[in-house]
Amino acid sequence: MKVNETVGNVIIPKKSPQPEVLVGGTGGASGAGGPIKSSTFVMDKLKEAIRSEPEIRTELVEKYKALIKSGEYKTDPAKVAAKMISDSLAEDLV
Repeated sequence: MKVNETVGNVIIPKKSPQPEVLVGGTGGASGAGGPIKSSTFVMDKLKEAIRSEPEIRTELVEKYKALIKSGEYKTDPAKVAAKMISDSLAEDLV
C-alpha cells in the first residue's frame, strides 16, 4: 500500500481530509444531542444569573459584623499587606 508519493528524494505526504465544521444539530463534548449554543446566548444566561443574585449578601455581612463586635474576627496584618501588594502588582500587569 502506498501512503506517500515520492518525487526524487522529496516525500509528498498524502492529503488528509479536512475536519468538518458542525453548525447546530447534535454533538458537543457531552454528547447530549442538543443544539449548539451561541456565545451571546451563554453570556445572556450568565448575566441573568448574576442579576438574580442579591447585590449584598446580608447573611455574610451580619455574620462578620457579629464576629467583629465580639472580637472573634482576627486578621493577620502581614497577610493582608502581602495580598494588597500582590493585587496591585497584578493590576499593573493587566
